[in-house]
Amino acid sequence: MATRVAKWIAWQQQDRDRRASLWRRARRDLDRRDPATRQPLLDYWNRDRWLPGDPTYLLDMLHGFDSGRLRIVEGQVQPAKVVIAVPEAMDMPKAAKPVAGGWLGKRA
Repeated sequence: MATRVAKWIAWQQQDRDRRASLWRRARRDLDRRDPATRQPLLDYWNRDRWLPGDPTYLLDMLHGFDSGRLRIVEGQVQPAKVVIAVPEAMDMPKAAKPVAGGWLGKRA
């Protein structure tokens, strides 16, 4: 049991060290941004408390901004357009449905 306790204590410390490292990485990422970008991102992070206070979620939010999933509009962070309105979808050109090729692409 003493060995298990010692391993558990060591694992707990490793996990705390890992999380601290991720928090430092996220803070460095925020610090490198210009103030006009940094402040809306911080406001979004602090306002939307559905995001757990976890460094991986903060890093994911920053990655979402960098990859275009989030954008800043008039000083507010918003998700990029992910839903198409019904009238817009109805006006989209329709591509012809491909013909199935059967097993291994062979036509019957």
